[in-house]
Order: sequence, then C-alpha cells, then structure tokens
Amino acid sequence: MTTVALATTHRADELDADLVVTDLSALSALVTDDGVEITVRGRSATP
Repeated sequence: MTTVALATTHRADELDADLVVTDLSALSALVTDDGVEITVRGRSATP
C-alpha cells in the first residue's frame, strides 16, 4: 500500500517520506485501474 500525504506545516527534514518536493506544482497524479501514479517532473515516484 502507498500513502500519499501533503504537509505544509512541517519542514522537509521533519518528514518520514519516500519523496519530498518543495513545490506541489512539481507533481502530477493520474488515477488508473491499478491505483494512483505520481510523477515528478517526468519521472515516476511510485513503482
């Protein structure tokens, strides 16, 4: 299972995350039959 969280009240070094971006405009999310695919500036952030 993959968990996606958005946080604006914590510094990046306070987060326990597989991926941290400083600007949400760097992300794209696509819902597919297999789940949600998150892309960061052209590279897949999920397997």
